[in-house]
Amino acid sequence: SGISYNLKEGFVLEVTDANFNTGYSKWDETLGLQNLYFNNKIVSDVLVRGGYLIFKQCRFDSPITIIKLNLNNKNAALIHQSNSKLLPFDLGKHEFFTYRNQDGIPLRGLLFYPANFKANKEYPMIVKLYEKIIKDDLLFKSPSDYEYTGFNLLRYLTNDYFVFIPTITYEVEYPGESILKAIEPAIDSILKKYSVDKHRIGLYGHSYGGYETAFLVTQTNIFSAAVAGAAVTNLVQYYHEIGWEWNKEQIWRLENQQYRMGDSYYKLKEAYKNNSPLSHIEQLETPLLLWTGKEDYNVNWTQSVSMFMAMKRLNKGGKLLLFDNETHYLINPDNQEALSLETFEWFEYYLKKEWSY
Repeated sequence: SGISYNLKEGFVLEVTDANFNTGYSKWDETLGLQNLYFNNKIVSDVLVRGGYLIFKQCRFDSPITIIKLNLNNKNAALIHQSNSKLLPFDLGKHEFFTYRNQDGIPLRGLLFYPANFKANKEYPMIVKLYEKIIKDDLLFKSPSDYEYTGFNLLRYLTNDYFVFIPTITYEVEYPGESILKAIEPAIDSILKKYSVDKHRIGLYGHSYGGYETAFLVTQTNIFSAAVAGAAVTNLVQYYHEIGWEWNKEQIWRLENQQYRMGDSYYKLKEAYKNNSPLSHIEQLETPLLLWTGKEDYNVNWTQSVSMFMAMKRLNKGGKLLLFDNETHYLINPDNQEALSLETFEWFEYYLKKEWSY
C-alpha cells in the first residue's frame, strides 16, 4: 500500500528557485519537464480539475489571490482577490542580503524595508531569529494583532521598522557561539549599507529563536531591546526534562537535533553550561521581555521563569508574561492581542520613545 503515480499521465510539480519565486511545472514521459506558471510570488494549495490548475498565490506585500490556469494555453485568470483595500498602499519591499560570519562562511539573509522608505532617514530595525530564511518568511499576513507568537511583519514595516531575518550556520557543540559569529557580522554589514540606526536595533525570537535571542543578549550589547518567547534558558535542566506534548524525553533535541550539542551532557558538562543563557545572566544589559504559555511542555514554561528570577535577583531590566491555559503557541485571541501589543510597545519604547528628542 502507499502512494503510486501513473507516469504515462504525468504529474504537476511545485517549483521554487533560490529567491523563493515559485510556480508549477508538468512532467510526462514524452515531453519531460515543462514550465506552466512561474512568478515572484508564493503559490500553494493547488487543485487540478478539468484541464485547469486552481491555486493560491501571495507575497508579504501582495495579498492572497486565487488563480485559474489553463493547462492547454497556459493563460492565467484571476478568480478572487483578497484584502483589496490594501492594494493601494505601500507595504514595504524586500531584498536578499549576503554577508559572511566570523569564520568567513558566506550566508544569506532577508531584509525587509519599511513602507514608504526614505533613503535620507535612519530607521530602527528588528532582527527576527530562527536558524535560517525559509519560503514562509515571504508569506502574506494581513496587519493584525492576532498572531500565535506576537509578531506580525506588516505591523512593523508599516510603522517605520526594517526587519532582518538572518541565516546561521552551526558548529556542533557550539550553538551559542555560532549564533554570535553570524549575527554580529551581519549587523555590521547592514549598518554599512542601509539606513539603519545602530542605536535602535531590536531582537525577537520564539521557541528555538527564543533560545537564540536569550543567549545572544547575554553575549553582546548591540541590541537596545529584545523579546524571547518560549525560550530554553538552561540546557542542563532542559536535557533532563520530558516534552509532555510529545511524551518524549528532550535528550534527543540537545544531542542530535536543533541544539546540536553532539553528545551526552555527561561527556560535555561545561559545553552545556556555556551554551545556556542562564549561565551568562550577569552579562545581560539589554532590556528583555520573556513570555510563555503556562501549559507549554514542549519548552517547559519554567525555563522562562528561571531566567526572569535570575534577572530580578540581579536587578536586570526586563519583564515576564505568563499566559494561562496556553501552550507553545497562543491560541486565545485575547492573549494573542495582549502579547502582540506588549511586544510592539516594548520595541516602540526602547527603539523609538527613548530616542525621540
